[in-house]
Amino acid sequence: MILKKLIKDWFLPPKVAKAFSSYMSKAFVLYIRHNNKIKSNLKYKNIHRNNKRCFILLNGPSINEEDLSPLKDEICFSVSNFFHHIDYEYIKPKYHVIPRIFKDNMSIEKQKEWLLLMNQKLQCDTFFLDIANKHVMQDIELLQSKGVAFLSTSNLERTFDISKMTASYSTVAIMCLEIAIYMGFKNIYLLGGDFNSICTGKYEY
Repeated sequence: MILKKLIKDWFLPPKVAKAFSSYMSKAFVLYIRHNNKIKSNLKYKNIHRNNKRCFILLNGPSINEEDLSPLKDEICFSVSNFFHHIDYEYIKPKYHVIPRIFKDNMSIEKQKEWLLLMNQKLQCDTFFLDIANKHVMQDIELLQSKGVAFLSTSNLERTFDISKMTASYSTVAIMCLEIAIYMGFKNIYLLGGDFNSICTGKYEY
């Protein structure tokens, strides 16, 4: 750690130091270990370039006020807890995405409990997950009937290439957008991406 800090602080230009920090991080170790899984995301490159649009369905309170039934035959991305939505089984989103959300104060048992519930409810073709969460799935038979794609993230610049390491996601909406852009969608619509903390003075979503 001392050598790493010396090199970063005294010998490298700022941008090189940033890259160096990333390449020495746990994220880079995961990327090297699971490189083949990350590269396999090449199969998603431009697979929807002939589709005009997709819809990203987020979990903000406003999503419960929308009539989502017209999306039944559209290509949709759902996220995180969207499988609780009343219209989920009717719409059957094609893709489901969760970010790197598991915290140190959330036990492995609680993580597995949530993933098992999600596994029971999901009807998607493919489930996208950050590679950092892969360890949670190792001890349980999870998502066996679905395609699982892993993304690798760190504090690098965004690559817009999910077959390589890309920038970390501040929200799951950004994660979905990068996946959708990589797939070749031209028109991308977001629903339920509420951001009202500036108006209300408190963060609720």
